[in-house]
Amino acid sequence: MKGRAGAGYSYCPACRSAKRKLEWKTNRDSHRRTTYGLEPEEYERILAAQGGACAICTQPFRLENRRALAVDHCHETGRVRGLLCQPCNTVLGLMEDNPVLLRKAAAYLEP
Repeated sequence: MKGRAGAGYSYCPACRSAKRKLEWKTNRDSHRRTTYGLEPEEYERILAAQGGACAICTQPFRLENRRALAVDHCHETGRVRGLLCQPCNTVLGLMEDNPVLLRKAAAYLEP
């Protein structure tokens, strides 16, 4: 819908927001397809198999957070392992996907 867009935009705020959401979803799906070979249907299947939650912390995915769960994958083989929330994905990345380091970190946290 074009109309009183204002501020140099050719779309009203509501239409601009809808357009941005569609572009965001299209770009995200395209990125998953080219980077991981993961079609949108496969992402949804994995998400459903995980109960709609992060594979590690099991926090439910909420669309209103706007951040989809990250595709976790093995950097050596490229195999998709599951879907993770941003914090869990970041922890694995910072620990370089090293199970020894992760076990040491867990042992450190134990009383």
